[in-house]
Amino acid sequence: MGNEVLNAEEAQLVVDGLLLGYKEYLDIRKEMKEKLKVSAGFAFTKGNFIDDGVARKTLNFAENKREKAGESWEYLEFSFGGEKPSLFIVKNDYRLQQTFSKEKKKKTSQYLSDYAKINKPILNSVRKGQKKVPNTSIQLELPLEEPMISEQELSKYENFYIMVYKTNTAKVIESVLLVLPDDETKELHVIQNLTPCLQTTSIIIEDEEYSAVVGEKEEIGDLYDYDYTIPKEEKEISN
Repeated sequence: MGNEVLNAEEAQLVVDGLLLGYKEYLDIRKEMKEKLKVSAGFAFTKGNFIDDGVARKTLNFAENKREKAGESWEYLEFSFGGEKPSLFIVKNDYRLQQTFSKEKKKKTSQYLSDYAKINKPILNSVRKGQKKVPNTSIQLELPLEEPMISEQELSKYENFYIMVYKTNTAKVIESVLLVLPDDETKELHVIQNLTPCLQTTSIIIEDEEYSAVVGEKEEIGDLYDYDYTIPKEEKEISN
């Protein structure tokens, strides 16, 4: 399996969409902070803005479908490719954090486990080209009420990926990775690094636009830790 799932133009459009949605989210947070005495509830809308931005920028190569988890959590699934398309969702990595105990019991998501079953036929070939990143994990936020996914739905897709973006302490998006979840090892295999597209984007977010969210704790749903791997020829992704 090749590492380039998205071509250069597609990768740039995904990152542009992510930044566009994030910029619009930051703008509404700033506006509401100035207008309302309490506005922290708007933090719940960040994922919606980012999904919407990605949807608008990727219309020429990806279809999107709205899904619901529980009564209040909505998100978009993006499908792309040939007759049997691949699927991706967009998630925030709250931090690439150090994990201090190898024996630590990690909480895993049934939601991701179900989706990850799509990848079973290619796991052996993917693992051969990957190396584990020691003492580090990706932390994903997932719905409190996880959706049920039918076998019929899973059979429609070739592969399942997660577009994982990471923000630093200043709330600036500093990395974007396309990862393939492995339900057997509970690892996320980094398949494509889209971080260079942050340097070539036309979407500019000024420093003052972050003012409404700097210092804010963002965790909304349940948090899940996953070890991750990178292609053997690549250097480790720094924290």
